[in-house]
Amino acid sequence: MSLEEWISKHEPQDVTGGISIQGMFDTALDGIPAKRLSIFGFDHEGIDIVSSYNGCIYYLSFTDSNPNDAEA
Repeated sequence: MSLEEWISKHEPQDVTGGISIQGMFDTALDGIPAKRLSIFGFDHEGIDIVSSYNGCIYYLSFTDSNPNDAEA
């Protein structure tokens, strides 16, 4: 299964069931091809990195800063 197929099958959704991916970009994780997903999170952006190595999918998820709260 390609990364794109895995992502479309496991897309993150918001609380209403809508797709929350704002953008998908090519990147690398330790030199291995990966996808960087920009995830809408209402008051912040989520960053997910998806990569495949030796038949396993690796999914890393981060929360970016909140533009509505300068102290966060």
